[in-house]
Amino acid sequence: TNTFLNSETLNPKLFVYEVDEYGIPISEEYLVQDFPIYSIDEEESEYNWLDILGMYIKIENHYTLMNNPIGLVEMEEIIFSDTLLSDMIDIKMKYNWASDVLLQPYFDYQIEFSSSIMDTAVYGVGRRCDQYEGYPENSHTMLPFKITNLTMNSQADLSHYDTGIYYCQLVFGEVNGNCLTACVPGETCVEGQCLESPGYKNCNWEHDEVLSLNEILPDGNDDRIYDLKIGFNMEGYYNYVGADPLTTDTWVEGETYLSGEIIYHEGMLWEATEDISIDNTPDEWFDNNNDNINDNPWQMLYPWEDGDSAIISIRKKLHDGDSWLVGMSKLGDCTADLGNVNDDDYVNILDIVSIINVIVGNAEFDTNQNCTADFNQDGTINILDVVQLVNMIMDYDDDLLSRSNSAQQLEISLSGNSIRIPSNRAFGGLQLSTEGQYSITEMQIPEGLELYKGPTGIIIINLTGRTQKSDIIISYNGEMRIIDH
Repeated sequence: TNTFLNSETLNPKLFVYEVDEYGIPISEEYLVQDFPIYSIDEEESEYNWLDILGMYIKIENHYTLMNNPIGLVEMEEIIFSDTLLSDMIDIKMKYNWASDVLLQPYFDYQIEFSSSIMDTAVYGVGRRCDQYEGYPENSHTMLPFKITNLTMNSQADLSHYDTGIYYCQLVFGEVNGNCLTACVPGETCVEGQCLESPGYKNCNWEHDEVLSLNEILPDGNDDRIYDLKIGFNMEGYYNYVGADPLTTDTWVEGETYLSGEIIYHEGMLWEATEDISIDNTPDEWFDNNNDNINDNPWQMLYPWEDGDSAIISIRKKLHDGDSWLVGMSKLGDCTADLGNVNDDDYVNILDIVSIINVIVGNAEFDTNQNCTADFNQDGTINILDVVQLVNMIMDYDDDLLSRSNSAQQLEISLSGNSIRIPSNRAFGGLQLSTEGQYSITEMQIPEGLELYKGPTGIIIINLTGRTQKSDIIISYNGEMRIIDH
């Protein structure tokens, strides 16, 4: 059982039933009923397989902070309305508290972007903003975006952590701290140094400053589970607004700026909407005519346009009632992937080498690889599978192979401490199954042939499809017995 909010499944059990080709149950009776599966609270669930009707199933529903101490949220995908935004904007989420990891409301969100004010934070960690004339009473940072919970069809209330860019990057694990002494307010420890954190308590949202999502959950309670951070690729940000990072100046008090001029201030780029000679900082709010509108002539710039958006899909895990369909007729059927033993969707020389290494005892295959390695589907993995794979990969047709005077049988001479294979006929490949303690000391192999050896044998393959020009001679020390070829 579980709830909408909790992904944790208590005493989980699996049911299996048979369906027809349309997915309709054939019988009311289960093939498997109340089969116990590991709880996600048990660590062995990550490593053990369940044997159910001869099928091996692994339930990977276990959450742990062992490799995720910051509590970052796994994203399924982020879809931007303009694909170019993915190169400029980096969206991350984390759980507000470690205990929230088990609270898994699998919500999807949409961020709608604007070049002007679109939402107002309901709470701010840092300076209160309503001390400024013109700010709405009891309100906080004004934001150039809003976030909607698509699953609940409701807008999330956003709290703004006005603690500066560096602090928020530190919280999300993008920079390290490690300062020997505590930093003063307004500074953040970055790589062992206390640095002024751009945007600290200025009642403006700057890139990378954290937003906490306040939501009314299905149980009726108000909770904050997720923190969200929107970072910028600064090079892309400069390019997008038409500024050159090498020539863009940092704002200086007392300077005069012309309309359209772009400057850097507190981690963001700002554009003069008119000629400016006032000493007010670009991020200061002031209202000259009491119309509740900011009269500061500096306009903050963003790497998006009005109407741009991003949809965030959080990775989902198993919940009560989840199910999947297994086509039993396909179990053990590997005919669609014959030869592709390394499962890279290509059949090439790498697959041939892998098969040869298994034949000569240098490696082992799992069940599925044994199936795909049996290229001729005769139930045995041997030189015949290798030769047919070589012919297919090298595109050797029957005409070429017929002109090569192929041998049906080979005379193999074993004398003293050497093996000799004559050169009077062509062959696609040769497999010698061997026993004994021996080591190969010298090989005389004609061009176009390759030899592989291992604990259980020797394989020679012909990559040319043609008759070799000279005998094959293999010298060895020790005791060798050829038990099959």
